[in-house]
Amino acid sequence: MQQDSAYVEAYPALAHAYIRALARSANAVVLLQQGLNIHPQHALMYRLLGTAYRFQHQLNDAQEALQQSIRLNPTDGETYYQQGIVHFKKRNDDLAIQSLKKAIQFELDTFQPYYMLAQAYVRSGDRKNAEAFQKLFKRIHRQSEKMFLLKRAVDVNPSNSQNWYRLAQAYFENQDLGSGLDALNRAIQLQSENLSYH
Repeated sequence: MQQDSAYVEAYPALAHAYIRALARSANAVVLLQQGLNIHPQHALMYRLLGTAYRFQHQLNDAQEALQQSIRLNPTDGETYYQQGIVHFKKRNDDLAIQSLKKAIQFELDTFQPYYMLAQAYVRSGDRKNAEAFQKLFKRIHRQSEKMFLLKRAVDVNPSNSQNWYRLAQAYFENQDLGSGLDALNRAIQLQSENLSYH
């Protein structure tokens, strides 16, 4: 039984690697079906199976797998995002909007659902909401790019206290107080005499 458990943990990781190499999503489908035979209540494997089916343009199968994932884990924002894309591709704009709103509700730190939601509102003819979510997407995307550059700066030069201080400020702007305090403490460790850090 422990051996089966170890195999089950390996299936999602390997399937995810296959899905990222888009041409091999068929391999991911086979792998995930094998994994689900061992552990039929694995929400992540259903989500990955739905994603693999989506890349193969098997939208009905994708929708079914994603729905099963949601039944098993109703608060996974990534699953709602994948479901929103499937509905969008099937031109079910109202259902796409519902799913993408759920994705935002459960996964506020990513910008992709905002972009897809703006596109769904454009296609549904709701110009006001389309513009509002387009603005949100642009703002969150800019914040994401800024955060990426700041994290890169501390990776490249971890002994520069100013890099850590700037990263802390960005975390605080994003209301991520725990990460901000960690970064600020790192800046203080590197330059304890700097009063502005304190």
